[in-house]
Amino acid sequence: MAVPAIVQIPHRLPRHAAELHTRTADEIEHIVISHTGVRPGVAIERVAQAHLKRWPAIACHFLVEADGSIYQTCAVSEAVDDQLPWIYHGVIVYAAGNFNDVIPPDRQLDALASLNAWLLNEYKLSVDKIIGASELLRTQSPGKQWLEGQCWKDLLLTRVTALLGDRAGDGGTKDTGRETDKSAEPAGKTTYRAGAGVRRQVKVRAQTVARPEVVDLVSQLPTHPLNRYETRALTQITHIAIHHSAAPASVTPQRIAHHHVFAETQQWPGMGYHYFISADGTIQHTQSLAFSANHVYGHNRETVGVCLAGNFDHSIPTLAQLAATGRLVAWLMTELDIPLHNVWGHKAFPRAATSCPGAQWDSGQRWQELLLREIRTALNLDDDPTTKLLDHYLLLQPRPGTEEACERVTANYIARFRPTSGFSLTTAMMARRVTLVACAPDQASATEELLRQAGCQVERIPGRDLAEIRQTLDRLAESGQRSLIHA
Repeated sequence: MAVPAIVQIPHRLPRHAAELHTRTADEIEHIVISHTGVRPGVAIERVAQAHLKRWPAIACHFLVEADGSIYQTCAVSEAVDDQLPWIYHGVIVYAAGNFNDVIPPDRQLDALASLNAWLLNEYKLSVDKIIGASELLRTQSPGKQWLEGQCWKDLLLTRVTALLGDRAGDGGTKDTGRETDKSAEPAGKTTYRAGAGVRRQVKVRAQTVARPEVVDLVSQLPTHPLNRYETRALTQITHIAIHHSAAPASVTPQRIAHHHVFAETQQWPGMGYHYFISADGTIQHTQSLAFSANHVYGHNRETVGVCLAGNFDHSIPTLAQLAATGRLVAWLMTELDIPLHNVWGHKAFPRAATSCPGAQWDSGQRWQELLLREIRTALNLDDDPTTKLLDHYLLLQPRPGTEEACERVTANYIARFRPTSGFSLTTAMMARRVTLVACAPDQASATEELLRQAGCQVERIPGRDLAEIRQTLDRLAESGQRSLIHA
């Protein structure tokens, strides 16, 4: 396949070349599409300068302008981060413009298709390896119209497929270490092992996660006489969304499906949740995974909806529910190649104006942590404390009422090093190394001990108050050192 006309401009753009990470062609596994988020015509030099606040260079490898001009901004052998898999294993392509309300013009779409088709052929990837940034992380890029409205992803993939002809969907012979034949029993799930960036990987044996006992209700639940859900390929699924029914646990999936379909304010094509777990732990299959059912606004195409019966604003699921949900989610993860850090509560998704799956999910009794523990048990991860799904976690343990202030003092450190961050001790235990920001000494000592027992490397940031902690974190960010040990 002919190389499209590409203008080389890396030498024109500001960068810190010594901080870039090199990679081989065999490590490239997907193409990530983003938009610049600003009007077309904004100089690429301005975009690159803005990226230096976070990265050592502009984050993209290619930029496609509205007139169809293609610019290479960074060598494909370079990556701005080696800790984030979507960056380290991706070729990042920016489309100039903001596509929340409009889509790229034809000349831009044609150029994007030409570039993507060439990249797929060059790196032996299949068409389904073209992924929007919003399908991988919490961002609107490449715009709301990527998956909704005019759905310019479909327009792009149609043009790419036409250019590839018989090669579309082939992907050559490249082995990315991931299962691609979803009709066969997966041989194993690839997750990223901390300790060597994303270059080292560890297999979680799929055969250790048996398919849980499931009652199939799909054909028995009501469907709308006219409306139909869009279909999707299972390879498009990247996340599992956890819900509560927000009703008494005695309310059946049949009643919920009836409400989804026939309520005047709903009129959905069918049940919104793919699975429903009753209080006694019974798992019910309530919607085909092939359908983008309504359960997370703006993210139905890439999610599986798992609903637990009950309202968890003041209580938490039963032990039977938690155990059953853990087995189900672990099985779905291995079937669909979904990492544990992509199992989210409904409220965590962008534009999710909801408290689902309840106030107790991430505060109070924090049943999110109980569920994660059940999932890890089902995956046999707890048997090997050296198996870590995250590299670096910034654990925040502020005094009550100072949560927002604690997040503010860590902002520069997070922007510089991009660790996973939050208030969850259970999630921190999944990381190889943990930076602990704690304002209560007694609590910090107990936390450090638990993390070390979980096999984590722990460093507590010293400081008598948030101001001193901020000074230390800012100094680390300015020096480019994650740890005081190496500062």
